[in-house]
Amino acid sequence: MQFLLRDSDHIVTVSSELAKDTRSVLTDRDIKVIPLPVVWDEYDPAPLPEDDTLNVLAAGRLEPIKGFHILIQAIALVKKQCPAVRLTICGEGPERSRLENLINTLELQDNIVLTGYVSSIRPWLDACRMFVLSSQAESYGAVLVEALAAGRQIVSTRCTPALQDLMLAPWVGEVVPVDDPSGLADAILRLQSQPPPSCEKLAEIVQPFHLAEGGKRYLSLLTSEFKEQLAR
Repeated sequence: MQFLLRDSDHIVTVSSELAKDTRSVLTDRDIKVIPLPVVWDEYDPAPLPEDDTLNVLAAGRLEPIKGFHILIQAIALVKKQCPAVRLTICGEGPERSRLENLINTLELQDNIVLTGYVSSIRPWLDACRMFVLSSQAESYGAVLVEALAAGRQIVSTRCTPALQDLMLAPWVGEVVPVDDPSGLADAILRLQSQPPPSCEKLAEIVQPFHLAEGGKRYLSLLTSEFKEQLAR
């Protein structure tokens, strides 16, 4: 890293955690944080569904690293206390058959739906009570930003450096260990048992992740650098 960045005028990271890691290597450099511009338009958060079903959403490619097998086991635990739970998993991938077999083994056919590929998860976000990220590892976890922008609380494994910039208050959601079905189940039930914050309040958390906001910050940085170069 020191070799690659030795001649750079500015260093920008997309999360506070990555900035911390970078500072540990480049101790004499000024590191700025500009969140990844994930939200491309102005979201208008939809009201939470008013039915009695606990609608949980997850999304991603169906592969082991996404931890959907752990989430399915968690839903089996949630069902014991909340029979009206319904998990929707948007995405396609090589794990589909294995996940379907697990759903059948746990007798969750009426509780879990695998939608296959969808072009946008926004309609599914509008219909859910909360979003769950069950991954073992994520480079960023942009889908968490999408969920908050839609006004939905989140449950996430400790899988992404973005969490430090998202979990700014207890009402945002829950963070649990990786590969922990019981932890996921408990977190889902805790959120369900408490009155959620307003959708607008959740959406405000990710205002720095909007494309327009990110553009302003990069423009400000480049303008400042341009003025410094002219002054030399």
